[in-house]
Amino acid sequence: MGFTAATSTERFNTQGIRILPVVLPQDEPPQRDIVPDDLPNLSLLPPNAEPKPRRPYTEAPPKNAPPPIPNIPEPPLEIPVIKHPSPYGSPKPTTTVDLIPAQDPIPLNDPKLPPELRDINITYTERKIPDELGGRPVFKRNDVSIQSERIEIWVRDNEQEDGDTISLLLNGEWILYRQPLLSLKRTITVNIQRNADNYLILFAHNLGSIPPNTAAIGIIDRGREMRLALSSTMQQCDAIKFRFDK
Repeated sequence: MGFTAATSTERFNTQGIRILPVVLPQDEPPQRDIVPDDLPNLSLLPPNAEPKPRRPYTEAPPKNAPPPIPNIPEPPLEIPVIKHPSPYGSPKPTTTVDLIPAQDPIPLNDPKLPPELRDINITYTERKIPDELGGRPVFKRNDVSIQSERIEIWVRDNEQEDGDTISLLLNGEWILYRQPLLSLKRTITVNIQRNADNYLILFAHNLGSIPPNTAAIGIIDRGREMRLALSSTMQQCDAIKFRFDK
């Protein structure tokens, strides 16, 4: 039996059996990713192609679904403002307004007076203090100190308009006669006698809807203002006395 000479690349073991060369497999090229383009069609991309971006997934609406509700913006929420009445009452107007033409002082029993004032008389005490006006007792409530012989007096309703009607008597003359009390001021300019007793008397013609008949009185003397209130009924009259500062 003949043997073929072994080449330099052939190898034998100790028993003389040729060892076959082991052929190692070469490295396989890496597998390319398969990118879905439009399911269910799948295709391989070219070697140098950039992968396409994936489309966002959108769930298809179910069959027989109601139409979508339109997005209508809601109107702004309006919170109602609840105004509670003030425990101190409504503020009084401060504007001075002549509601009627100015009235000239009229003495007692003057024929120009309205009939309900024409027959009203005043009586005095021995000290020349008003005692009764139209048969109603006169009560002095306040002494008001002044410096000028010419002052301003304003009058208005003390609380709220309720139909009060008044007349004002100063030193035997009606400076305001049968006038309704309103929320606006009624201003009168008067002269005060320095060497006499000067009394301002409030005479009520009715009681209004809220008795008694109450008037807010303001006295303005050389820029200084003093305020007070007089209340009269159908049985009595309130009064104030003016006196000069010494």
